[in-house]
Amino acid sequence: MTAPPEIFNMAGELVAWVITRLDSLDLYTGREGFDIVTEDLGDVLAELEKRLAGIGLGIAVITPKITKGERPREIFLSVVIAITEIPTLNRADSGTRIPAMSIALSVCGLFDNQSPDPWFKFILQGAEPVAVPDRAGFKGAIEWDVTFQTGTRLLVEAIEPVV
Repeated sequence: MTAPPEIFNMAGELVAWVITRLDSLDLYTGREGFDIVTEDLGDVLAELEKRLAGIGLGIAVITPKITKGERPREIFLSVVIAITEIPTLNRADSGTRIPAMSIALSVCGLFDNQSPDPWFKFILQGAEPVAVPDRAGFKGAIEWDVTFQTGTRLLVEAIEPVV
């Protein structure tokens, strides 16, 4: 029996770096019921609904697109930081009192031209309000999506068969 090849979870490590930087904003951390949602949690929308119901704010980090670069083994990855808020809850005493747009602006400055190794520097693609999902938990919500592009060159090594 051969051992499976060891795989480095580059996308997972990138998302973990994004979350660590988001936590450094200290705008919303330490609030009971708040943590950043990722694709690892499964149903991102259901997880966001839980946060919105609690403090009126939810932030998700998703990586919706990988594209091939122009050079061999070069890839580009979109990273979207979705900031969703229900203003009536988020701006009340139990919320953060920080509007989604203000967090979006902070995110723009926090990530533009930054990156962890082996990724290229994040390039801001845009920050814009988007339509929220048509789900009960998003009623009265607004969302800002901040999109960055990063990339890397993959190092490909041959895997030797074990006899």
